[in-house]
Amino acid sequence: MVKEAFDYALTDLAGKLTPREIDGSVISYFSDHFTFQLKAGAMVQDYVGLCPKPHVRIEGGGATGGRGTRGTGGEPVGDRPVGNGAA
Repeated sequence: MVKEAFDYALTDLAGKLTPREIDGSVISYFSDHFTFQLKAGAMVQDYVGLCPKPHVRIEGGGATGGRGTRGTGGEPVGDRPVGNGAA
């Protein structure tokens, strides 16, 4: 389902964005122990062709979806640099 959404988004952009131009990603999903799958975010990132680019995994229980779009302090996730220790 994620791969289909990723491909549709790129198709919808009609070549204005390619996977090569994507610098990193935000992975947000509920806890590993509920899905029985460790590192699902890294697996998805690999499947859509974004490995070995950096990614941030955000988990927040029932608030995981909101935290994935707004971050832990309410700031937009895209405003947080990856790899600076804040993620």
